[in-house]
Amino acid sequence: MRIASIQLKIIEESKDKSLIHASQMIRQCRDANLILLPELWNIGFMSFDRYRGEAETQEGPTLTLLRTLAEELSCHLYTGSFVEKKGNQF
Repeated sequence: MRIASIQLKIIEESKDKSLIHASQMIRQCRDANLILLPELWNIGFMSFDRYRGEAETQEGPTLTLLRTLAEELSCHLYTGSFVEKKGNQF
């Protein structure tokens, strides 16, 4: 089994730019069977003021992208963590 652990540069500007950056880094790990991502990489661990506004469901842009990439690369992706919204809870 080949495992890749990615340490992403946190892009504070926007989640969209973070997702693009992560996609590029993940695609560089084509030989990996398992790719690991860090905590709160899509908005930044210390960006507490963004948590509520950028929280998403499991059908949101982050997991949708990662599902697509996992299928494309035929691998497993450990998402790290993200701020999940479930009803009124985060």
